[in-house]
Amino acid sequence: MNSPLNLGSTADLRRRNRDKVLNELSLSGPLSRSALIERVGVTGASVSRITRELIDVGLVAESEALSVAGVLGRRQSLLSIRAEGAFALGVTITANRKSVTLVNALGKVVAVDMQDGLDLTEPDAAIKSLADGGQKLVKQSGIDPSRLVGVGVGLAVALQPDQDLSQAVCSPVLGWEGVPLAQILSRYLELPVKLEPRATALLRAVLRNKSLDIAGDVLLVNSGIGVGTAAKLGGRIVSSGSTGLGNLAHFSVPISNALCRCGRTGCLETTGSGAAVLDQLFGWDQSNRPPFSALSQKLTEALSSAAKGETASRKAFFRAGEMMAYGLDAAVALIGPDKLVLAGETGRQSDFVEGTLEGLKKLGGQSLADRLVVSVATSAQASCCVALEEFIYSHRLNISKLMAA
Repeated sequence: MNSPLNLGSTADLRRRNRDKVLNELSLSGPLSRSALIERVGVTGASVSRITRELIDVGLVAESEALSVAGVLGRRQSLLSIRAEGAFALGVTITANRKSVTLVNALGKVVAVDMQDGLDLTEPDAAIKSLADGGQKLVKQSGIDPSRLVGVGVGLAVALQPDQDLSQAVCSPVLGWEGVPLAQILSRYLELPVKLEPRATALLRAVLRNKSLDIAGDVLLVNSGIGVGTAAKLGGRIVSSGSTGLGNLAHFSVPISNALCRCGRTGCLETTGSGAAVLDQLFGWDQSNRPPFSALSQKLTEALSSAAKGETASRKAFFRAGEMMAYGLDAAVALIGPDKLVLAGETGRQSDFVEGTLEGLKKLGGQSLADRLVVSVATSAQASCCVALEEFIYSHRLNISKLMAA
């Protein structure tokens, strides 16, 4: 895999420019060289060199020349990412979702291996099962395995300031402590691996969704069983626990005395989450609540019950949404995002969304509620987005591997 960038190096500057070209093609579709030059802000010679290299390795395709409107006798070809030019795996590991997805260079799903019933109590065995699933997808799909360039993983984890996911994963939601996930998965699949918290991965997927009107600073809150957050602030993506974002999951809702597993009361993770819904439905003793890693099936049942119109479930989701509004209101006051995005199975549940909107209107009026956007991006799509951005639309693209394919 390519080494880290040295911005003083000519070769690395070319890699960074290639990154810009690939990202623009992935986001904007077929473009002429002149349009690429204008959009990415690099020289014509640089764009020509980069696109020629990408065409030669089969990652970019060039259409037949087309006439340029209003310019007599001038014709330009269009460049686009070639779907079969590269492939990646997206691996999802959360309390209620475990899967492996094979995607092509355009981000289109080729095949999926669902493993939602996977037992995470033996991490090495669970990781091997996911790796086996990835190998099975590659074999059954018939793709050229030499064009498989990397693995993106979205997982249920809340980063601490001193936590390095590339070294070890600590996640109460998964029941893991110090699991070297990246090393184990890379060893099984013989591919580079990138890990990201699920909320950050979901934010990447949201920002790539052209149908959503997302601009400026954005805060995403992923509410599943627990709560995860990520944001784009000043053009930079940051995750929960990062400087400038903090940990919204442990914002204390003032009207709640629910005991959080962190020892405090009223934390959003306990009041505005799937766990909060289940607390309301099952009335567990707060000091004896099952661990998050054991709540997946119960949340699925609650979602199903609410979808069928069962009153108690719908009220529980609505109430959790009202609590979420307190956290979002505080986030707007502290970091001022232009948009608030709700994601996750709990976050996009209709009664939860309604409760959140009602709560925002009570706290800050219609203008605050108008900032809210609901994302339908799945965890699997988010994991694939991590892989695409890290290993294909990136200066980390292993161009030599594609050249040898």
